[in-house]
Amino acid sequence: MQVPIENIYYLLCYAWNKLEEKDLVKIEAKDTTSLVDLFAKVLIGGVSHLIKRGFDRGYVQHSEETRSLRGKIAVSATVKRNLLNRGLVHCEFDELSYDVLHNQILKSTIRNVVKVEGLDQSLQENLIGHYHRLQEVTEVELSKKVFSRVQLNRNNYFYDFLMRVCELLYTNLLPSEKSGEWKFRAFLEDEAQMRGLFEAFVRNFYKIEAGDYRVRREDIFWRLLPIDDEAAKFLPDMRTDITLTSTDRKLIVECKYTADIFQEYFGTPKFRSEHLYQLNAYLSNLPEGDLNGRCQGILLYPAAGGTLKREYDFPNGRKLSVRTINLNQSWQVIHSDLLAMVA
Repeated sequence: MQVPIENIYYLLCYAWNKLEEKDLVKIEAKDTTSLVDLFAKVLIGGVSHLIKRGFDRGYVQHSEETRSLRGKIAVSATVKRNLLNRGLVHCEFDELSYDVLHNQILKSTIRNVVKVEGLDQSLQENLIGHYHRLQEVTEVELSKKVFSRVQLNRNNYFYDFLMRVCELLYTNLLPSEKSGEWKFRAFLEDEAQMRGLFEAFVRNFYKIEAGDYRVRREDIFWRLLPIDDEAAKFLPDMRTDITLTSTDRKLIVECKYTADIFQEYFGTPKFRSEHLYQLNAYLSNLPEGDLNGRCQGILLYPAAGGTLKREYDFPNGRKLSVRTINLNQSWQVIHSDLLAMVA
């Protein structure tokens, strides 16, 4: 799927709920021709912002053998090493340091990005300069587990934006055929990765931009009556991707990220039945009520050209539509199209 770099950046910032950070990190995405250059610019802008406000510090545990008391004495280590006979004790203490996990991840990510094939040379040089700004910070072996250990608070929450960028880069940087170099995978083609990202983008877009609606995920319960508790356990959960509710309207938007929205049936393209069945199950099992009785369901797919809109009526007054949002157009038009969809 061919999507302009600027739109990818908007998509990510909405999906991560990071529009404020996007404005802090000034990026001219439209002047960028590759994703790796875009993320290099984000890292450069993010680190530049941290240089101005100051890198975060935290208390890091240290230990040493010393003649003066500091922190607390590690009695076991002191006795085991027979330190008292030499006039020493083993002390453990916390020291305020820049060498905290989120700075380690940032430095280690920069180390990898400067080795990516095809990275713009001026961006590479800028990143190397920022890498050396982190001289008091050690590197860490990146992994999903390492990212899960990051703990931030209100005072250093800007790092959350950069950690998301770092994790995206970690997931999509692959070893190159050239020794010591990396190549960046076009993650838009990874359906598993993009499925959740597209859903989060649409949901957060409506939370931020559709002020007349309450936007949430909604649990829907089967209108079946199980004969006992054991039978009830086997009913699958139903939870919408996005439910929008106003004083007089309700919509359920089910987001699907797939290479082809059609399946072929005896040579004829048809909408994917499993997607229609899923949305139909949501609509059919809504509890009684005025808004639920008039609820509209939308199957929404991303596209990289043209738009598709097909609408259907239920006998009971509900509506279902299948639509695409063209991501290969200006962001202003995407913004308008998404709002018009729920107007």
